Amino acid sequence: MTEDSPTVHALKAAALDAVRRRWHLFPLRPGSTEPALRDWAQRATANPLRIGRFWDTQGPHNIGLVPCASGLVVLELAAAPPGELPPPA
Repeated sequence: MTEDSPTVHALKAAALDAVRRRWHLFPLRPGSTEPALRDWAQRATANPLRIGRFWDTQGPHNIGLVPCASGLVVLELAAAPPGELPPPA
């Protein structure tokens, strides 16, 4: 993937759009959900200059989000496997 490919621009634009909402981001390895940085939770940022500089110098990375630092709550809902009943409430 070249540095000026549409994917690079789309990922950077999405990251910058998220920090405009004051969401704290960190880069994920390209095509992965694995953090690209050590200490990613402490290094996550809502600073558009840092985000833009990273995507400019390091290329296309997926976008990780720290929900609590961003003031967000995440709910994960999963259906019970076929033939299995969910636990009683």
